[in-house]
Amino acid sequence: MSENKKFFLSSLFSILISIILIVILWDKISLPYSNKYEVVGTYSENNHHQFNDTLRFIIFISLPLLIYLFNCFFFNKKIIKEFFATFNENNKNNIEKNRDSIIFSVSFLILLIFFFFSKDIIFYELDLFHEGQYLGGGFNFLETGNLWVDNFVGTGLFVDVLLSPVSWDIFNQVSIGSTRLLISILNLILHFFLLFFFYNLIILINFEKYLRLLFLIPFFSISLYLVNSGYLNFRDIPIILSFSLIIILLIKRSDRFLLKILTLGILSPSSILLSLDKGIYLNFLFFFLILVFILIKEYKWCLYFIIFILLSWIILYIIIGKEEFILFISNSIEILKHMDSSNGVIYPKPFSGLEDSSRATKNLIVLLANGIFLISLFVKSTHKISDNFKIFSILFFIESLVFYKTGLSRSDGGHLKQGISLGYIQFLSFLVIVIKVYINEKNNIKIFAKQTYLYSPIIFFIFISFFFLDLNNIRNYKKNFQKLIIANDNFFLSENDKIFLSDSNNFLNKSNCIQVLNYESALNYLFKKRSCTKYNLIYAVGSKLTQKNLLNEISKKNVEYIVIGGKYDAWAINPRIRYPYIYKHLDNNYTILKKFDDRIVLKRKN
Repeated sequence: MSENKKFFLSSLFSILISIILIVILWDKISLPYSNKYEVVGTYSENNHHQFNDTLRFIIFISLPLLIYLFNCFFFNKKIIKEFFATFNENNKNNIEKNRDSIIFSVSFLILLIFFFFSKDIIFYELDLFHEGQYLGGGFNFLETGNLWVDNFVGTGLFVDVLLSPVSWDIFNQVSIGSTRLLISILNLILHFFLLFFFYNLIILINFEKYLRLLFLIPFFSISLYLVNSGYLNFRDIPIILSFSLIIILLIKRSDRFLLKILTLGILSPSSILLSLDKGIYLNFLFFFLILVFILIKEYKWCLYFIIFILLSWIILYIIIGKEEFILFISNSIEILKHMDSSNGVIYPKPFSGLEDSSRATKNLIVLLANGIFLISLFVKSTHKISDNFKIFSILFFIESLVFYKTGLSRSDGGHLKQGISLGYIQFLSFLVIVIKVYINEKNNIKIFAKQTYLYSPIIFFIFISFFFLDLNNIRNYKKNFQKLIIANDNFFLSENDKIFLSDSNNFLNKSNCIQVLNYESALNYLFKKRSCTKYNLIYAVGSKLTQKNLLNEISKKNVEYIVIGGKYDAWAINPRIRYPYIYKHLDNNYTILKKFDDRIVLKRKN
């Protein structure tokens, strides 16, 4: 038996055995549970430590990869040497210019703009929870002008507080439609950054000129799928932009690096302001990026990068002031400490019949396959794959694992889908490399590709235009957008919501604020009343300390009206169980003023 066959069989069987072993021991991989902060959620109900799923994930990915790496080392002792040889400070990509790829990329970008104008304007019902996150905090900021002083931020300052006010300023209309339109524009901008990223990735892979155009098609296709299907959204812009800049730095290795390094440094705090979790993921990547700069002996890059990161944080401190900055840090720490415990969903056991197990298992396999392919790039010395692509793939793989924390923290279908998006992108990049090698080895396919590559974009444009273009909407886009922007709130509400708002306004008119303690955070916007406390997002409240802080504000400000109940209460644990200190206070100090189906309006006792 040949050495290659021995290597393949030993790798295959050892990886399979390790996966089977982990699955068998899955439930045994568990940290001792404690709940000293008294956070109630799915984890507490099941005595499930908040880091159990992360630990299981690390073992599921790392054990097979370590076994495979050991097997590679056993058959090829030079693999360690190959790895460090990759980080050559003079390693520049020898890129052949290709005007066709530029024209195709710009043409597709223009087509995306037409797709945007071609969209149907649908007045679908308002999601009082998810969309309420933008609207409630946004209206609170409109009334108070404060950031963390009057807002307990759960996702990110821009998402929870600034998004809606920015949209209302841009379109000069305080409306639900303005916010929805801005979100659509931001997702279009994300799409532009994705195109820029994929274009640079194709250059990094160093395809031949005729193959670049062919392989831009699957990457541009997946960009449509990822954005339109909700895998990625505007909160991911800093991560996508950072990877594009990293590629450009690796390719050129020139002294013209300052602007790119400066942009990366600015993204350190700004990404966290946009979205706390995505910002943490990006800053985690930056730590490894600094190590890469050191390994490739780009010490100036490393120095400037660290300086620009520090300066960016100092400038943020100066802009928002000491009080807001301290609240920003303490708010972020509180959310990061308890959000998993409060809102987490236990990750389903792989290959089981549990809900979402098939998607969860598939995601793990995709990430594991990416790791195996990545290690395989270093098994044999080859000039077919650039060292810069290998370096970039290491960084991208690390970030894809960290990014998957989104799926580990709340393991429902939607979050599992979002978490695996970077894994899918890397899987596609490895797949096209395999196809590239195959085409270059098959002379007849190579000749056919050279003869037909210019026709492929034309066929692609015709195909996607058939599905996405609506010429009538394009002609009437101004009227359609204006109709959306000026639409009355009632257009987006159910009949029950309209009745609730109308009846409640009869006795809420004299109050200058209302405290929303259910998951319908849009109510502050719909009532056009600020939140009485900064805790306008009840889902962000978890620990005993946060509940006590909320109650202190309620008492201090003599909050008169409080809304509890609603249809979203059924999504998770009963709020009365989840927030025992809050409800004890409500029982002692408030009385039921009115009931509206599931909703209840409470009034302070005299």
